[in-house]
Order: sequence, then C-alpha cells, then structure tokens
Amino acid sequence: MITRALNFIMKNRTNALLVMILCSTLIMFNWLAVTIISLVTLQKGEIEGGNLLGCMAFIGILSYFVNASYFILDSVIFMAIPVWVFSIVLKKTSSWSVVLEALVFVGILGVIIMYSFFSDWVYGAIEAFQAFVLEVSMKVGSTNPSAFFLKISSILNSFFIGIMILIMLLQILSTLMLGRVCQARLYNKGGFKKEFNSLTIGWMANAFLLVALIGTLLDLSLTKAFLPIVFLPFIIVGVSVIHYFADKRKNRKIILGFFYFSFMLYSPAIILLLVVTAILEKYFNFRALGHS
Repeated sequence: MITRALNFIMKNRTNALLVMILCSTLIMFNWLAVTIISLVTLQKGEIEGGNLLGCMAFIGILSYFVNASYFILDSVIFMAIPVWVFSIVLKKTSSWSVVLEALVFVGILGVIIMYSFFSDWVYGAIEAFQAFVLEVSMKVGSTNPSAFFLKISSILNSFFIGIMILIMLLQILSTLMLGRVCQARLYNKGGFKKEFNSLTIGWMANAFLLVALIGTLLDLSLTKAFLPIVFLPFIIVGVSVIHYFADKRKNRKIILGFFYFSFMLYSPAIILLLVVTAILEKYFNFRALGHS
C-alpha cells in the first residue's frame, strides 16, 4: 500500500503537487508534505523539488493573509526550506557525513545569530525555563527538591539554546531520512539500510567537537551552547553502529527495542555512550572487525 502510494506521488508532477497541497493543509500530515518535497528533490532534482516548495510557500502566505495562520508558513521556513536544501546536498554529494557536518554548521550559525540578534528572547526563554524547573521542583516530594532541580537547571541553562536548535536539526534530519527511505523503497531496495549502517564521522565533525569541548572547559557560554549541536553526528553514527551489529543478530528487533527503550529512560547516559562509540569507531573501525 505504501509503495503504491509512493508510485502514485512520483508518477507525475501533478500527483506530487496535489498530495503535497493536501498534506500541507492538514496539521497531522504537514510533515508528510515536507517528506514529499524531499523525495522529489532527491529523485528528480532541485528544480522539481523547488516547484513543490514554492507552492507550499504560496499556500502558507495565502493562509496567513486569509486566516492569519502562521502554521504552514512556519513549516515552510523552519522545515521545508532546510529539508529541501539538505536534500540537494545529499543528492549532489551522496554523503551523509557531509549532510551531518552541514547540519552542525547551520546549528552553530543559528546559535551565533540567536545570541547576536535575539539575545533578549534567548535570556527570556532561559528565565522561563528556570521558572518552569522551579515550579516542578516545588511539586516533587523529596527532602530537598529545590536544590536538586535548581542544580539541573543551572547545568542546562548554558546548553538550553543549543538543545532547542538540536531538536530542530533532528526534525530536519529525520524528515530527510524519511525521504531517503521512500526513495530507496521505490528505486533502490535496501539502499538506505546500507547507507545508514555505514555512516562515519568526518574530520570537520571532529574539529567542531574539539572547539566546543575546549570552549566548554574554558567556560565560554557561547561554545557551551554549541556542545549539544556538535554531538549530533556522533549520536547518529553511534546509533548506526548499534544498528549494524543488531542487523547481524537473529534477535535484531529485541536488541533495537531494548536500545531505544533504554534511550528513552536514560537519554543523557545513552547519548554519552553513543558519542564515545562513534569516536572509538572512527579510530578502531569496529564494523570492519565485525565484518571479518
């Protein structure tokens, strides 16, 4: 059924346009409109994908003037345009490492822009977060909840904007990956699995991480905000390594299910383990050893 729907979308420009327009106007399926833009761009090029993007932007502007609704326009600015751009990057380079490094670069640029031009909003958001943490700490029944939660708050404050931008980058990346999955389903069976399981860390990602770590050790507030963002390629490559070895086991679903369940329960610890795994993989190439 999914393959039939994808074939219908990719049959011609009119079908893709009609499905994209329908999905873009539905809140629950807006992400699917962006996925279609990614799929068309990856398979047919930036012009065809750009035509769909332009139509979605037109609908967003029209929706704003008619209903004073920002929803579609926000999706265009913060999701559709970035996904279209990174789809072009992936199509031109065929390298997920380049895409991940480009995402980190854009994320770092976003932090710099936020602190340079929207500092009032940034500090207002951090204060709102502190107020939320304090409210939660007051409701938690323990001997000294305020001290614990305020300690967590003080740690997260420096990384707050970086974490927010990281979440946006993950949304962009997941939509791009979904577009690639759809493309592989139609034109290259098993292609995405091979790509994902062979992901590696590029030298630029290592350089970004080194700069962010040095800045954090020197207590530079701006580079602290970089840290969650520069973790992105390492997290994804770490997950790739887990998938690679899980795919070699008969109980693959159980292993991956346990991994993602643990990730939900112990996210900070699992993220650090994934980062360490990706760094070690860079130098020891575990997957090559596993293959042999």
